[in-house]
Amino acid sequence: MRIFNYVDQTFDPTVNAISVIFIVIAVLILMVIEKTIGLVKIL
Repeated sequence: MRIFNYVDQTFDPTVNAISVIFIVIAVLILMVIEKTIGLVKIL
């Protein structure tokens, strides 16, 4: 909630950059899991 209020009141690209970094990290983790053991086995 604090992040939403910060973004709502100010325009700072830092929050957007951090969000993009988190998304890229999540995608990379999923790709590594897929290559090593496969997502089908987990799901």
